[in-house]
Amino acid sequence: MSMISRETLANWLDDLAQEQTLIAPKDVAGVLLYHPVQNSAEVVWKYIRPVMSFKDAFFPATERLLTIEKNGQGVKLEEFRPEGQQILFGVRPCDARGLLALDALFIETEPVDSYYARRRENTTIVGLACTEMADTCFCTSTGGAPDDPTGMDVMVYPVEGGYQIQSLTEKGAQIWKDAGRSSRPDNNLHPMSVRTRHLQSAEPPMSSEK
Repeated sequence: MSMISRETLANWLDDLAQEQTLIAPKDVAGVLLYHPVQNSAEVVWKYIRPVMSFKDAFFPATERLLTIEKNGQGVKLEEFRPEGQQILFGVRPCDARGLLALDALFIETEPVDSYYARRRENTTIVGLACTEMADTCFCTSTGGAPDDPTGMDVMVYPVEGGYQIQSLTEKGAQIWKDAGRSSRPDNNLHPMSVRTRHLQSAEPPMSSEK
């Protein structure tokens, strides 16, 4: 793992936002949602989880599937495929496990949903371990945990003094490798314990505005 500061993590997100679509927890008219952001200044850092999942990143409410063009006596059909890379940052472990359920339905079961599969391939999941749990949370009852990295490409663990970054897949390792970053040794630094029902964050309280 690499140990980085909050500033370095924010700079990394700023770099990613210049290259790909960055989706992260954002306050939208008073509602916390996974939403496209232009830079790290728009990201909400202290939260339990967004009100809605990030399902819209894979199943947009509306999209163009194909065009139909009349050509003389014939008809030309042109299919549109989802293009562009996107990064989901701040994904909670419970939401990542939900994504695996969608994979099982739309990729691992025939017929494969080609639109979902394409977006899934073009998406990198960056998780953020929970430092507290709400009374409505139940991830441990379904085999998960607040710091469970299952389904993530990169996992971010809040620790005292900053964050630890763990690359879990080739895709995750690539975006971390490509990032211009400074890191320091992580000796004696370990992910925060998040096994109790009510947790205390190792970071000083931060405003939930941005």
